[in-house]
Amino acid sequence: MDGGNMPDSLDIVAESHKLNDEMINGAPEKAPNHRESAKRLVLIFLGIFVVAVLLSLFYVALFKPESTKPTPTPQSKPSTTYIKIEGDAALSTLKYGVDYTVATSGKNYLVSIKKSPKRVIYDGKEVYRGDDLADTTLSSDGNKWAVETVRTDVRSKRDENTKILQNTNVKVSTFIINGQKWGEKDNSKLLKVTNDGAPVILTDTGKQTPSQYGDSLSEQVIYFGSSEKFKTSYGVADFSMSGDGSNWFATTNSPNTKDIVDFFVNNTRKESLDTRILKRISIDNEGNYLLAFCQQAPDGIGDGILGKDCQISVNSKTRTTISGTVYLADTLGSTETYAGVDKELKQGFVKNIRSDLALEHRKDMEEDPNTYLGVYLNNTGDKYAVTTARNVAGKRKVNLTINGKLIDNTINSGSLYGFGAGDDSATLFIYQLPTTSAS
Repeated sequence: MDGGNMPDSLDIVAESHKLNDEMINGAPEKAPNHRESAKRLVLIFLGIFVVAVLLSLFYVALFKPESTKPTPTPQSKPSTTYIKIEGDAALSTLKYGVDYTVATSGKNYLVSIKKSPKRVIYDGKEVYRGDDLADTTLSSDGNKWAVETVRTDVRSKRDENTKILQNTNVKVSTFIINGQKWGEKDNSKLLKVTNDGAPVILTDTGKQTPSQYGDSLSEQVIYFGSSEKFKTSYGVADFSMSGDGSNWFATTNSPNTKDIVDFFVNNTRKESLDTRILKRISIDNEGNYLLAFCQQAPDGIGDGILGKDCQISVNSKTRTTISGTVYLADTLGSTETYAGVDKELKQGFVKNIRSDLALEHRKDMEEDPNTYLGVYLNNTGDKYAVTTARNVAGKRKVNLTINGKLIDNTINSGSLYGFGAGDDSATLFIYQLPTTSAS
Protein backbone atom coordinates (compact mmCIF):
# COMPACT_ATOMS: atom_id res chain seq x y z
CA MET A 1 0.00 0.00 0.00
CA ASP A 2 1.08 3.49 -0.70
CA GLY A 3 1.81 5.24 2.63
CA GLY A 4 0.62 8.57 1.21
CA ASN A 5 -3.07 7.85 1.99
CA MET A 6 -2.64 7.78 5.82
CA PRO A 7 -3.24 11.52 6.59
CA ASP A 8 -6.53 11.62 4.70
CA SER A 9 -7.84 8.64 6.73
CA LEU A 10 -7.02 10.37 10.02
CA ASP A 11 -8.80 13.66 8.96
CA ILE A 12 -11.99 11.72 8.19
CA VAL A 13 -12.02 10.14 11.65
CA ALA A 14 -11.49 13.53 13.32
CA GLU A 15 -14.28 15.16 11.40
CA SER A 16 -16.64 12.30 12.25
CA HIS A 17 -15.95 12.80 15.99
CA LYS A 18 -16.58 16.53 15.65
CA LEU A 19 -19.88 15.92 13.91
CA ASN A 20 -21.01 13.44 16.60
CA ASP A 21 -20.18 16.01 19.34
CA GLU A 22 -22.22 18.73 17.64
CA MET A 23 -25.20 16.29 17.26
CA ILE A 24 -25.07 15.31 20.94
CA ASN A 25 -24.05 18.62 22.66
CA GLY A 26 -25.05 21.23 20.11
CA ALA A 27 -22.90 23.76 18.28
CA PRO A 28 -20.04 25.18 20.42
CA GLU A 29 -20.47 28.80 21.78
CA LYS A 30 -18.42 31.54 20.17
CA ALA A 31 -15.92 33.48 22.37
CA PRO A 32 -17.44 36.84 23.59
CA ASN A 33 -16.42 40.07 21.69
CA HIS A 34 -15.31 42.53 24.44
CA ARG A 35 -14.87 45.50 22.06
CA GLU A 36 -18.53 45.42 21.01
CA SER A 37 -19.66 45.32 24.66
CA ALA A 38 -17.62 48.38 25.60
CA LYS A 39 -19.02 50.31 22.66
CA ARG A 40 -22.57 49.53 23.73
CA LEU A 41 -21.86 50.74 27.30
CA VAL A 42 -20.44 54.06 26.07
CA LEU A 43 -23.52 54.67 23.93
CA ILE A 44 -25.78 53.91 26.88
CA PHE A 45 -23.97 56.36 29.19
CA LEU A 46 -23.98 59.08 26.50
CA GLY A 47 -27.70 58.66 26.10
CA ILE A 48 -28.27 58.95 29.85
CA PHE A 49 -26.08 62.12 30.01
CA VAL A 50 -27.93 63.81 27.13
CA VAL A 51 -31.30 63.05 28.73
CA ALA A 52 -30.08 64.45 32.08
CA VAL A 53 -28.90 67.68 30.44
CA LEU A 54 -32.18 68.13 28.59
CA LEU A 55 -34.16 67.57 31.78
CA SER A 56 -32.01 70.13 33.64
CA LEU A 57 -32.53 72.76 30.96
CA PHE A 58 -36.23 72.09 30.97
CA TYR A 59 -36.34 72.56 34.75
CA VAL A 60 -34.39 75.81 34.65
CA ALA A 61 -36.62 77.22 31.94
CA LEU A 62 -39.87 76.39 33.75
CA PHE A 63 -39.15 76.55 37.47
CA LYS A 64 -36.09 78.78 38.18
CA PRO A 65 -37.17 82.14 39.73
CA GLU A 66 -36.14 85.39 38.06
CA SER A 67 -32.79 86.70 39.25
CA THR A 68 -33.01 89.61 41.69
CA LYS A 69 -31.48 92.80 40.31
CA PRO A 70 -29.06 94.49 42.70
CA THR A 71 -30.43 97.62 44.33
CA PRO A 72 -28.77 100.64 42.72
CA THR A 73 -26.60 102.64 45.08
CA PRO A 74 -28.25 106.03 45.58
CA GLN A 75 -26.12 108.98 44.61
CA SER A 76 -24.87 110.74 47.70
CA LYS A 77 -26.05 114.29 48.27
CA PRO A 78 -23.28 116.74 47.45
CA SER A 79 -21.72 117.73 50.75
CA THR A 80 -21.37 121.22 52.15
CA THR A 81 -19.29 122.33 55.11
CA TYR A 82 -19.66 125.54 57.06
CA ILE A 83 -16.52 127.39 58.13
CA LYS A 84 -16.88 130.40 60.43
CA ILE A 85 -14.34 133.13 59.74
CA GLU A 86 -12.98 134.10 63.13
CA GLY A 87 -10.37 136.46 64.48
CA ASP A 88 -10.01 139.12 67.13
CA ALA A 89 -12.93 141.15 68.45
CA ALA A 90 -12.18 144.06 66.10
CA LEU A 91 -12.65 141.92 62.99
CA SER A 92 -16.42 141.98 63.32
CA THR A 93 -16.38 145.78 63.14
CA LEU A 94 -14.53 145.86 59.82
CA LYS A 95 -15.99 145.77 56.34
CA TYR A 96 -15.13 142.84 54.10
CA GLY A 97 -13.55 143.87 50.79
CA VAL A 98 -12.60 147.30 52.12
CA ASP A 99 -10.85 146.80 55.44
CA TYR A 100 -9.87 143.17 54.97
CA THR A 101 -9.79 140.35 52.44
CA VAL A 102 -10.06 136.57 52.83
CA ALA A 103 -8.28 133.82 50.87
CA THR A 104 -9.79 130.35 51.25
CA SER A 105 -8.98 126.73 50.45
CA GLY A 106 -10.95 123.83 51.92
CA LYS A 107 -10.90 123.95 55.70
CA ASN A 108 -8.30 126.73 55.74
CA TYR A 109 -8.61 130.50 55.41
CA LEU A 110 -6.27 133.47 55.55
CA VAL A 111 -7.51 136.94 56.60
CA SER A 112 -5.42 139.95 55.56
CA ILE A 113 -6.43 143.09 57.45
CA LYS A 114 -5.36 146.24 55.60
CA LYS A 115 -6.67 148.74 58.14
CA SER A 116 -4.20 149.67 60.85
CA PRO A 117 -3.16 147.87 62.92
CA LYS A 118 -2.39 145.61 59.97
CA ARG A 119 -2.39 141.91 60.79
CA VAL A 120 -2.82 138.42 59.33
CA ILE A 121 -5.11 135.68 60.69
CA TYR A 122 -4.76 132.03 59.65
CA ASP A 123 -7.57 129.66 60.65
CA GLY A 124 -8.67 132.02 63.42
CA LYS A 125 -5.22 132.65 64.89
CA GLU A 126 -3.19 135.82 64.42
CA VAL A 127 0.11 134.92 62.75
CA TYR A 128 1.53 138.34 61.89
CA ARG A 129 1.06 141.96 62.99
CA GLY A 130 2.86 145.02 61.66
CA ASP A 131 2.29 148.10 59.54
CA ASP A 132 5.01 146.91 57.16
CA LEU A 133 2.55 144.28 55.87
CA ALA A 134 2.33 144.53 52.07
CA ASP A 135 0.63 141.37 50.79
CA THR A 136 -0.46 137.82 51.66
CA THR A 137 -1.41 134.66 49.78
CA LEU A 138 -2.61 131.11 50.50
CA SER A 139 -1.54 127.95 48.67
CA SER A 140 -4.14 126.03 46.68
CA ASP A 141 -4.18 123.18 49.23
CA GLY A 142 -4.54 125.66 52.11
CA ASN A 143 -1.54 124.35 54.03
CA LYS A 144 0.93 127.12 53.19
CA TRP A 145 0.51 130.83 53.78
CA ALA A 146 2.89 133.58 52.78
CA VAL A 147 3.39 137.16 53.97
CA GLU A 148 5.31 139.94 52.26
CA THR A 149 6.61 142.85 54.32
CA VAL A 150 8.28 145.93 52.86
CA ARG A 151 10.89 148.35 54.13
CA THR A 152 13.03 151.04 52.49
CA ASP A 153 16.80 150.79 52.61
CA VAL A 154 19.32 153.43 51.60
CA ARG A 155 22.02 152.09 49.30
CA SER A 156 25.25 153.95 48.48
CA LYS A 157 26.92 153.68 45.09
CA ARG A 158 29.82 155.67 43.61
CA ASP A 159 29.27 157.04 40.13
CA GLU A 160 31.95 155.64 37.80
CA ASN A 161 32.33 158.92 35.92
CA THR A 162 32.06 161.61 38.59
CA LYS A 163 33.32 159.40 41.43
CA ILE A 164 30.64 161.01 43.58
CA LEU A 165 29.00 158.77 46.17
CA GLN A 166 25.27 158.64 45.54
CA ASN A 167 22.54 157.38 47.88
CA THR A 168 19.44 155.71 46.50
CA ASN A 169 16.33 154.37 48.20
CA VAL A 170 15.58 150.71 47.56
CA LYS A 171 12.35 148.86 48.38
CA VAL A 172 13.22 145.59 50.10
CA SER A 173 10.64 142.81 50.35
CA THR A 174 10.89 140.13 53.00
CA PHE A 175 8.99 136.87 52.43
CA ILE A 176 7.67 134.78 55.31
CA ILE A 177 6.29 131.26 54.76
CA ASN A 178 4.20 129.73 57.56
CA GLY A 179 5.85 132.04 60.06
CA GLN A 180 9.45 131.38 58.94
CA LYS A 181 11.52 133.96 57.07
CA TRP A 182 12.25 132.65 53.57
CA GLY A 183 14.44 135.49 52.29
CA GLU A 184 14.55 138.99 50.82
CA LYS A 185 14.56 140.56 47.34
CA ASP A 186 14.87 144.16 46.17
CA ASN A 187 12.07 145.74 44.13
CA SER A 188 9.92 142.64 44.28
CA LYS A 189 6.32 141.61 44.86
CA LEU A 190 4.68 138.44 46.21
CA LEU A 191 2.37 136.80 43.65
CA LYS A 192 1.58 133.29 44.95
CA VAL A 193 2.89 130.48 47.12
CA THR A 194 3.15 126.88 45.90
CA ASN A 195 1.93 123.83 47.82
CA ASP A 196 5.61 123.09 48.50
CA GLY A 197 6.04 126.46 50.21
CA ALA A 198 7.98 128.30 47.51
CA PRO A 199 7.05 131.98 47.15
CA VAL A 200 6.26 133.08 43.59
CA ILE A 201 7.95 136.47 43.22
CA LEU A 202 7.88 139.20 40.57
CA THR A 203 11.13 141.19 40.50
CA ASP A 204 11.89 144.44 38.68
CA THR A 205 15.49 144.40 37.42
CA GLY A 206 15.66 148.15 36.80
CA LYS A 207 16.30 147.90 33.06
CA GLN A 208 14.00 150.02 30.88
CA THR A 209 12.68 149.58 27.33
CA PRO A 210 11.08 152.52 25.43
CA SER A 211 7.61 152.15 23.94
CA GLN A 212 5.84 153.84 21.04
CA TYR A 213 3.26 155.42 23.38
CA GLY A 214 5.83 157.17 25.56
CA ASP A 215 5.87 155.06 28.74
CA SER A 216 9.03 153.09 29.42
CA LEU A 217 8.54 149.39 30.07
CA SER A 218 10.43 147.55 32.81
CA GLU A 219 12.30 144.29 32.56
CA GLN A 220 10.78 141.85 35.05
CA VAL A 221 11.47 138.29 36.18
CA ILE A 222 9.16 135.73 37.80
CA TYR A 223 10.79 133.38 40.31
CA PHE A 224 9.40 130.21 41.88
CA GLY A 225 11.48 130.33 45.05
CA SER A 226 15.05 130.85 43.83
CA SER A 227 14.35 129.42 40.35
CA GLU A 228 13.81 131.83 37.46
CA LYS A 229 10.69 130.85 35.50
CA PHE A 230 9.95 133.74 33.16
CA LYS A 231 11.60 136.95 31.98
CA THR A 232 10.28 139.80 29.85
CA SER A 233 11.64 143.17 28.77
CA TYR A 234 8.16 144.69 28.65
CA GLY A 235 6.75 144.08 32.12
CA VAL A 236 4.26 141.48 33.39
CA ALA A 237 0.62 142.57 33.15
CA ASP A 238 -0.98 139.45 34.70
CA PHE A 239 0.10 136.11 36.14
CA SER A 240 -1.54 133.04 37.64
CA MET A 241 -0.87 129.32 37.96
CA SER A 242 -2.73 126.04 38.24
CA GLY A 243 -3.55 124.66 41.67
CA ASP A 244 -0.47 122.46 41.90
CA GLY A 245 1.79 125.08 40.31
CA SER A 246 2.86 122.78 37.48
CA ASN A 247 1.41 125.08 34.83
CA TRP A 248 1.17 128.85 34.68
CA PHE A 249 0.38 131.75 32.39
CA ALA A 250 1.60 135.32 32.08
CA THR A 251 0.63 138.29 29.95
CA THR A 252 3.17 140.96 29.03
CA ASN A 253 2.78 144.56 27.92
CA SER A 254 3.32 145.53 24.32
CA PRO A 255 5.77 148.29 23.31
CA ASN A 256 3.44 149.19 20.41
CA THR A 257 0.03 149.73 22.06
CA LYS A 258 -1.48 149.78 25.52
CA ASP A 259 -4.51 147.77 24.36
CA ILE A 260 -2.64 144.57 23.49
CA VAL A 261 -0.85 142.04 25.70
CA ASP A 262 1.10 138.96 24.68
CA PHE A 263 -0.10 135.72 26.25
CA PHE A 264 2.37 133.03 27.40
CA VAL A 265 1.75 129.55 28.82
CA ASN A 266 4.72 127.86 30.49
CA ASN A 267 7.12 130.23 28.69
CA THR A 268 5.56 129.59 25.27
CA ARG A 269 3.91 132.52 23.51
CA LYS A 270 0.38 131.66 22.38
CA GLU A 271 -1.20 134.82 20.95
CA SER A 272 -1.84 138.54 21.43
CA LEU A 273 -4.97 139.52 23.36
CA ASP A 274 -7.09 142.67 23.27
CA THR A 275 -7.31 143.94 26.85
CA ARG A 276 -10.41 146.03 26.03
CA ILE A 277 -12.52 142.88 25.78
CA LEU A 278 -10.42 140.30 27.69
CA LYS A 279 -12.31 139.37 30.87
CA ARG A 280 -10.96 136.05 32.12
CA ILE A 281 -7.97 133.72 31.86
CA SER A 282 -7.90 130.35 33.67
CA ILE A 283 -5.48 127.41 33.53
CA ASP A 284 -5.75 123.83 34.80
CA ASN A 285 -3.24 121.25 36.05
CA GLU A 286 -2.78 119.83 32.54
CA GLY A 287 -1.91 123.19 30.99
CA ASN A 288 -5.23 123.74 29.21
CA TYR A 289 -6.27 127.38 29.28
CA LEU A 290 -9.53 129.28 29.01
CA LEU A 291 -9.98 132.77 27.54
CA ALA A 292 -13.18 134.80 27.83
CA PHE A 293 -13.93 137.98 25.89
CA CYS A 294 -16.98 140.26 26.23
CA GLN A 295 -17.96 143.15 23.97
CA GLN A 296 -20.09 144.99 26.55
CA ALA A 297 -19.89 145.88 30.22
CA PRO A 298 -21.64 143.57 32.71
CA ASP A 299 -25.22 144.14 33.79
CA GLY A 300 -25.50 142.91 37.37
CA ILE A 301 -23.45 141.98 40.41
CA GLY A 302 -21.98 138.75 41.73
CA ASP A 303 -19.09 136.30 41.72
CA GLY A 304 -17.90 135.40 38.24
CA ILE A 305 -19.67 138.15 36.28
CA LEU A 306 -17.97 138.93 32.95
CA GLY A 307 -20.22 141.03 30.71
CA LYS A 308 -22.53 140.82 27.71
CA ASP A 309 -22.01 139.38 24.25
CA CYS A 310 -19.22 137.03 25.33
CA GLN A 311 -17.08 134.40 23.69
CA ILE A 312 -15.45 131.57 25.64
CA SER A 313 -12.57 129.60 24.16
CA VAL A 314 -10.40 126.74 25.42
CA ASN A 315 -6.89 126.37 24.02
CA SER A 316 -7.76 129.18 21.57
CA LYS A 317 -10.70 127.23 20.09
CA THR A 318 -14.11 128.90 20.43
CA ARG A 319 -16.48 126.77 22.51
CA THR A 320 -19.40 129.04 23.50
CA THR A 321 -20.83 132.37 22.35
CA ILE A 322 -23.52 134.04 24.48
CA SER A 323 -25.28 137.33 23.75
CA GLY A 324 -26.68 137.80 27.27
CA THR A 325 -24.92 138.60 30.54
CA VAL A 326 -22.41 135.88 31.39
CA TYR A 327 -21.30 134.65 34.81
CA LEU A 328 -18.38 132.22 34.69
CA ALA A 329 -16.68 130.15 37.39
CA ASP A 330 -13.01 130.99 37.97
CA THR A 331 -11.93 127.35 37.71
CA LEU A 332 -11.21 125.43 34.53
CA GLY A 333 -11.90 121.82 35.51
CA SER A 334 -10.54 118.54 34.19
CA THR A 335 -11.35 117.54 30.58
CA GLU A 336 -11.55 121.26 29.71
CA THR A 337 -14.73 121.76 31.74
CA TYR A 338 -16.04 125.28 32.33
CA ALA A 339 -19.35 126.34 33.86
CA GLY A 340 -21.44 129.47 34.09
CA VAL A 341 -24.84 131.15 33.87
CA ASP A 342 -26.68 133.04 31.12
CA LYS A 343 -28.53 135.64 33.20
CA GLU A 344 -31.18 136.73 30.69
CA LEU A 345 -32.22 133.18 29.78
CA LYS A 346 -31.85 132.06 33.41
CA GLN A 347 -29.90 129.02 32.25
CA GLY A 348 -26.76 127.36 33.50
CA PHE A 349 -24.20 125.82 31.18
CA VAL A 350 -21.45 123.24 31.60
CA LYS A 351 -19.29 123.45 28.51
CA ASN A 352 -22.01 124.17 25.93
CA ILE A 353 -24.73 121.97 27.47
CA ARG A 354 -27.51 124.15 28.88
CA SER A 355 -30.25 123.61 31.45
CA ASP A 356 -32.74 125.88 33.20
CA LEU A 357 -31.75 127.17 36.61
CA ALA A 358 -33.67 125.85 39.60
CA LEU A 359 -37.02 127.51 40.29
CA GLU A 360 -35.63 129.17 43.44
CA HIS A 361 -32.89 130.92 41.46
CA ARG A 362 -35.30 132.06 38.76
CA LYS A 363 -37.70 133.42 41.35
CA ASP A 364 -34.92 135.38 43.07
CA MET A 365 -33.81 136.93 39.80
CA GLU A 366 -37.34 137.78 38.70
CA GLU A 367 -38.43 139.36 41.98
CA ASP A 368 -35.26 141.32 42.77
CA PRO A 369 -33.09 142.90 40.04
CA ASN A 370 -30.34 143.33 42.65
CA THR A 371 -30.03 139.60 43.29
CA TYR A 372 -26.37 138.70 43.86
CA LEU A 373 -25.46 135.70 41.71
CA GLY A 374 -22.44 133.40 42.08
CA VAL A 375 -21.01 130.50 40.05
CA TYR A 376 -18.45 127.94 41.32
CA LEU A 377 -16.81 124.83 39.82
CA ASN A 378 -14.49 122.27 41.40
CA ASN A 379 -11.15 121.35 39.83
CA THR A 380 -12.33 117.89 38.75
CA GLY A 381 -15.17 119.48 36.77
CA ASP A 382 -17.99 117.31 38.15
CA LYS A 383 -19.48 119.67 40.75
CA TYR A 384 -21.04 122.97 39.73
CA ALA A 385 -22.69 125.33 42.23
CA VAL A 386 -24.91 128.36 41.76
CA THR A 387 -26.00 130.81 44.45
CA THR A 388 -28.57 133.58 44.37
CA ALA A 389 -28.73 135.98 47.31
CA ARG A 390 -31.12 138.81 48.07
CA ASN A 391 -32.45 140.72 51.03
CA VAL A 392 -35.76 139.46 52.39
CA ALA A 393 -37.30 141.18 55.42
CA GLY A 394 -33.99 142.84 56.20
CA LYS A 395 -31.98 139.61 56.07
CA ARG A 396 -29.75 138.06 53.44
CA LYS A 397 -31.49 134.99 51.95
CA VAL A 398 -29.42 132.57 49.87
CA ASN A 399 -30.49 129.69 47.62
CA LEU A 400 -27.75 127.20 46.81
CA THR A 401 -27.85 124.48 44.16
CA ILE A 402 -25.19 121.94 43.19
CA ASN A 403 -25.51 120.29 39.79
CA GLY A 404 -28.97 121.81 39.46
CA LYS A 405 -30.42 120.44 42.71
CA LEU A 406 -31.37 122.62 45.66
CA ILE A 407 -28.99 121.97 48.54
CA ASP A 408 -29.65 124.80 50.97
CA ASN A 409 -31.97 127.76 51.38
CA THR A 410 -31.29 128.53 55.05
CA ILE A 411 -28.12 130.61 54.65
CA ASN A 412 -28.89 134.05 56.03
CA SER A 413 -25.54 135.75 56.48
CA GLY A 414 -22.78 137.11 54.29
CA SER A 415 -20.69 134.18 53.06
CA LEU A 416 -17.96 133.19 50.64
CA TYR A 417 -18.09 129.94 48.66
CA GLY A 418 -15.55 127.60 47.17
CA PHE A 419 -14.96 123.91 46.47
CA GLY A 420 -12.09 122.25 48.28
CA ALA A 421 -8.98 120.66 46.80
CA GLY A 422 -7.65 117.10 46.78
CA ASP A 423 -9.86 114.79 48.85
CA ASP A 424 -12.22 117.71 49.52
CA SER A 425 -12.81 118.55 45.86
CA ALA A 426 -16.42 117.32 46.02
CA THR A 427 -17.25 119.48 49.05
CA LEU A 428 -18.51 123.03 48.76
CA PHE A 429 -17.24 125.11 51.67
CA ILE A 430 -19.37 127.97 52.92
CA TYR A 431 -17.27 130.55 54.75
CA GLN A 432 -19.41 132.66 57.05
CA LEU A 433 -18.14 136.21 57.47
CA PRO A 434 -18.48 138.01 60.80
CA THR A 435 -22.16 138.92 61.07
CA THR A 436 -21.74 142.69 61.28
CA SER A 437 -19.59 143.00 58.14
CA ALA A 438 -21.06 143.51 54.68
CA SER A 439 -20.39 140.94 52.01
